Amino acid sequence: MQGFKNFWIGIIDFQRMESRKDYWFAMLCNSIACLLLIILGLLINVVVPYIAVGYAIISILPTISMTVRRLHDVDESGFYMFYLLIPIAGFVMILLKTIKPTQYNPDSAIME
Repeated sequence: MQGFKNFWIGIIDFQRMESRKDYWFAMLCNSIACLLLIILGLLINVVVPYIAVGYAIISILPTISMTVRRLHDVDESGFYMFYLLIPIAGFVMILLKTIKPTQYNPDSAIME
């Protein structure tokens, strides 16, 4: 649950690091929330599930900041997020970087 809490609390925190466990748990919770909101929208016969679209828009910045923190944890620059501008290859490159194990060394960096 800590990962999903960090997802919303660290909205504009691009400096810290995020563990692999917390990152993927938060992404899973976020995906499930979007899916449930889409299903809810379809059940109440709304053509476009506005609730899900609104949630997706609101969760863009926390997703970006948590991914940048995860990239910092694997000792990569947050500017790798710009790879997402490359249609499919960019997503694969970010995915491969975020599944790498933590490179954090407590003696060389400060972590809150």
